[in-house]
Amino acid sequence: MNGEPTTVCIRVTNTKLGICTLWNLEKFEERLVSLREMYQGSYDGNGDSLFYDLTGTWEAVVKPPSPNRGRSPLSRQTSGKLLGKVPLDAPVQNASCAAVCKLLIDSAMEALGKEEESGSLLLKMLLDLKAVLDSSAAIAQACEQCVYSTAMVSDDSSIQPHCIKVSSAIDQLAVCVRLLETCAPGSGALKDHLEAEVKKLGGNVAFLLNGCECEITSMILESKEQIEQSVIAVASWLGQLMVAVGPEANLERTEFLPNNVTKAVTGGAESYIDMQIDKNTEELLDLQRQNLSSGKQLAEEVRRPLLSVGSYLQCFMEKCKIFWREFESLKKQKSEKPPSLSFQERVSCYKTLSCDLNALQVTWKQASTIALQCLKADQDPDLAKLKQATETFSKTAVLLAKTFDALCSAAHAESPHHSVYQLAVVTKQTEAAASQIHSSARDLLQLAQRLGCDNCLRSGMETLKNKRQLPMNPGPDSSIRLRGRSGNYVRVAVAKLNRALIKREPLP
Repeated sequence: MNGEPTTVCIRVTNTKLGICTLWNLEKFEERLVSLREMYQGSYDGNGDSLFYDLTGTWEAVVKPPSPNRGRSPLSRQTSGKLLGKVPLDAPVQNASCAAVCKLLIDSAMEALGKEEESGSLLLKMLLDLKAVLDSSAAIAQACEQCVYSTAMVSDDSSIQPHCIKVSSAIDQLAVCVRLLETCAPGSGALKDHLEAEVKKLGGNVAFLLNGCECEITSMILESKEQIEQSVIAVASWLGQLMVAVGPEANLERTEFLPNNVTKAVTGGAESYIDMQIDKNTEELLDLQRQNLSSGKQLAEEVRRPLLSVGSYLQCFMEKCKIFWREFESLKKQKSEKPPSLSFQERVSCYKTLSCDLNALQVTWKQASTIALQCLKADQDPDLAKLKQATETFSKTAVLLAKTFDALCSAAHAESPHHSVYQLAVVTKQTEAAASQIHSSARDLLQLAQRLGCDNCLRSGMETLKNKRQLPMNPGPDSSIRLRGRSGNYVRVAVAKLNRALIKREPLP
């Protein structure tokens, strides 16, 4: 009308929670395909991503009153607000808005002062997750008490500080995610997954605040459950980051974290190590195939030690995989004993394990490449680099076996189950495989050194042969008479030299 464009909105109702919202036509068309797939049961994503977003505003579905049942306290509160007379000259709550902003600034300054104490960006994010959990639980509890007591949620002054705390924690989490690329370079895909989960967490917190504002109990309870799930997911990705990119995390204040958060962090670290073992095993198989194809032109005596090291390494990684499967299954069993390793010690152990796995992979690639160069006669050997890579490689395998042994001892102290003995057997097999790697790597290095010396000798012989083939200088002039060097002449010369030295420097 009057030349203004018509806006088409679609009313979307969440029948589970009894709430509704309005979507514009563009938003509805964008999500129509996903809605159809979800209705047909072929949607791969989560339905929460379709409905719970930061831009949505939800309201309770208003139903006509039924004469057969009484009205709930929440409906009486809502109708009371709707029917109440609102004065036209009512001032805007500027004072309340200013107070909220002041509290947000105070919270930011308080966090800035404590950042030096935390000393770790990842620890700061874990503490922010704790703040989100505590504040959201307090908000949900206060809202439930208001509903049961027929009081107004907006009149409860105890909710406002928790709303400010949870909002500030989400803001600081977003800032920390943006700083991850600087503090922990190489995070890559892990950072992207973490960022997506933090966005989802922010949407759930906004959904909670929307429920508090509209005083809808179903929204409050649903969002509280969603927040807990998002916090666990974020903590799991943080655990993967701790062992993957390797920022030194100061975890001295983690005793304040709830158990479900610490379990999610260690679970994420363990899942990353599991994926790392599988990835390293596949890469070692590819490297072994390359060594087989590259070593076809080598003699069997030269070719056998190189492939032997690769075979022992492949066996070692298979034992590592079996150990980790047994270790994870053992951790899932309930134990009445307290954990023998603290949260900080366990994360540090997993971080060391991940670094050693990465070092084992990198150093073997270097050692095999240099070994192939040394074993080929037409290549100049770099024995110093080969020795360094081979020693680092074999020592890393031994260190990995020792780390597995420490984890096995911790598992034995925590759980008396029979599967612990199976884990101990696999640990011994891993140690034996590491010993075989160390022995075969020593044999490979000795062979490369021997062949390197042979290559140098062969190169020297070729040089001498080439020198003999050079054109000879012109012979001496026959007109010049050369003095002979007979034996008597040499003895006389040496005697004169000795006599001159004795006269110049008399002996004591």
